[in-house]
Amino acid sequence: MLDPLLLAVRQLRRTLMARALDGQAPPVNAQKKLMELAPQMNKAALNDRQLALLWGELQLLMVEAEGGPDDAMTWGPIRNAADAGLVALLKRKEWVGLGEAFAKTIFPRLASAIALPRPLRITALIDATTRLRALADRPAGGAHRWLLRQLAEMQYPRFGTSGWRARMGVDFSWRRATAVAQAIVEYVLESGLGHLPLTIGYDSRVNADRVAQHIAEIAVANGLHVHLAARETPSPALIFYITEVLGVGKNAGLINCTPSHNPVRDVATRRYTGTEYHGIRYNMPYGAVAPTRATDTIGRRAMELLLEDAATPAERPRGMVTYFDPLDAYADAMVGDLAATVTLPDGRAGDAVAAMRDYWGAEDAMVVIDEMHSASRGYLRAICERLGIRHTVLHGEKDPLLGELLYANPEEPHIARCAGQVRALRTRYPVIIGFGVDTDSDRFGVVDEHGQYMLTNQLLPMLAHYLLTAAYTGQPGRLIRNMVTTRLLDRVAARHREKILPPADPAAIVPHATLPGYTVALGDPTAQSGFLTHVVPVGFKYIADVMMPELPAALAGGERDPGRLQKLFDTCRHTLLLAGEESNGMTSRGHTPDKDGLWAILLTLQMCAVRRQLPAALWDEVLATYGALVSARRDVSAPDVAKEALVDTYLDRCAEGRRTVSVPEPSLAGCTPTYCGGIRGEMVEIIMADEEGRESYLAIRASGTEPINRIYVEAPDAALRDAILLAVGRELEARILHAISEATDVMAVVDLLDAVELPPAGGADLPATFTARITAPAGARIRALAGPHAAAALADANQELARRNPAKVGTLG
Repeated sequence: MLDPLLLAVRQLRRTLMARALDGQAPPVNAQKKLMELAPQMNKAALNDRQLALLWGELQLLMVEAEGGPDDAMTWGPIRNAADAGLVALLKRKEWVGLGEAFAKTIFPRLASAIALPRPLRITALIDATTRLRALADRPAGGAHRWLLRQLAEMQYPRFGTSGWRARMGVDFSWRRATAVAQAIVEYVLESGLGHLPLTIGYDSRVNADRVAQHIAEIAVANGLHVHLAARETPSPALIFYITEVLGVGKNAGLINCTPSHNPVRDVATRRYTGTEYHGIRYNMPYGAVAPTRATDTIGRRAMELLLEDAATPAERPRGMVTYFDPLDAYADAMVGDLAATVTLPDGRAGDAVAAMRDYWGAEDAMVVIDEMHSASRGYLRAICERLGIRHTVLHGEKDPLLGELLYANPEEPHIARCAGQVRALRTRYPVIIGFGVDTDSDRFGVVDEHGQYMLTNQLLPMLAHYLLTAAYTGQPGRLIRNMVTTRLLDRVAARHREKILPPADPAAIVPHATLPGYTVALGDPTAQSGFLTHVVPVGFKYIADVMMPELPAALAGGERDPGRLQKLFDTCRHTLLLAGEESNGMTSRGHTPDKDGLWAILLTLQMCAVRRQLPAALWDEVLATYGALVSARRDVSAPDVAKEALVDTYLDRCAEGRRTVSVPEPSLAGCTPTYCGGIRGEMVEIIMADEEGRESYLAIRASGTEPINRIYVEAPDAALRDAILLAVGRELEARILHAISEATDVMAVVDLLDAVELPPAGGADLPATFTARITAPAGARIRALAGPHAAAALADANQELARRNPAKVGTLG
């Protein structure tokens, strides 16, 4: 029997959620009822489980209490009352010794959520719960470790741009995974797809097969027929299986157990600690990652299942399991997709596959494939063998711990062995190239003929140019990029406008500038518009929305005829030319509506063979044709408070420069911002001009799942690009130093230092890295906080830092 207080809160939450989801205002007395319950939450006799469930109930209410243009007047008070309840739970007498920590770190984060849009409210609430979990590992939280972790178990299962990701033993538990899986299965059943097979696959990391097997058991218990991968299988092959082997109208979608490129080992110690990342992703029957409207429904239901301890139904007839392995079918299909009539360098029409056999099968040619112990082990080998392409393989063994790799991520520095192998072989094989893939192989990386890693922002314009010239089919198509992907694609589209299908209204404000919470600090948002390319927010699901707009509507409207759905799918994917994002993902005409690293590699091999040029030479041609524009991305580890403050600093500075004529024009590496917009604490984007009027572009994204700032810069030359990156790094370092100066106890300083990254290999003195510029003020702050006990406090801080990251030992002397 439920505790009366818990029952009252749950019933009120259900009533309010139903009204919010139906677009209605809350009952007039709802806030009063909720506020009357807050004192009981502070004083009622509750066991640990009841307290944790109340915490989860109020979180869910805080997330879902919204709706309508007068949201602040109607639902704002409900969120305020939910916050009062959460605070009351953390002011109970059992939390002895933690009151100050709660007041300084948890209460402000909860309060900040009240006025935020739903996505940012979820981020704020997850951050508050994450801080509770961190307190459990602090000395002050030791006596409350069990209860703190019980509250953390109630963390909202947020779906990001590509599914739900979490760490085993931290925020990924079998209970939470069960709730997410059951919520996806219920979504499938409620979508009218329960009579069709549900496909389940997994990547190559440790325990991924166990997660997939567990989810398969849940689906079978719900009466579904499951197609379960017989081995680790790359995401592109799984999507190929549901859309091509089964058919768009003959499957219920895909549950893919992968967190993509996230690590297996602990990043700081490089040891396996049992806290590897896992992920659960749902792809629609037409292959695209589930759109936000679907993942909102799934996440909401998963949270309800966590709260209600709802078991999988026992009364349904049990389903069955069919095992599959799509390697051969996928390999044959990719060889078939490569067959095309292309324009050869001498102007003659030729066969693309024949060109590939001739160029890459020659005695002086070699393709270096770094499989990175990934799920696509053997896939590219099989295709190369079918095509007669000379190749050699690195990291080709099955290893659930990824061998010596910290990340199976085809970017620098993780692709270094592949680059080294290219350099070692290039004298013997002058026609050479290297490739890598991530754990589930939806991402790809390229090493050029000189052994240098190439950015995806270089490869995408090269491929677009190739598809619009040498491999153009005569059918116009869409070019789609996300907001932080190179604007060279815009120049390519402008040069070939008669071959491009532009947005319906190129002058419309780009979609990411209309997201909840986005504000314009400086300039006109149409400065982001006017392109022939389709510009979307970060996340391949937004690319799929542009690529396949009709399919979601058809399925939602009840269309179930397999023939009509397959025809609609084929029509949609053939109106695409190329879609990509700078984070190593792309697809192209006639292919999957999700990113496919294997296909990207094959298309790059085709481009080089048809043009009879290697990547570095092709890049030079792109710059000569469309003008210089060079990119860089720097992922900087930093404390949450600093990474969010960095975003806000630029928004505030540009807004102040616009409002106050006495304030000098804000400058970035000598450039003057002409546009600035973003979402506080999350993202900022800036267009700026130098003295010659040349434009550069800066975007900063504060990761919602990791203590990382992703900094993107594009400029007319490398010197200006690097100067902008350096200026942003210095600004982030200033935010870190400010956070250290505001720290109120020794362990808070340690927590801040723990999130600051080490300098890169070679000892480069980059700003915002773990150098004396940060460690010296941190040591001074610890001495000031500890007073006469400074020596002992410094020793304890050094010991704790070394425990978390051995490379940071002895730095606070």
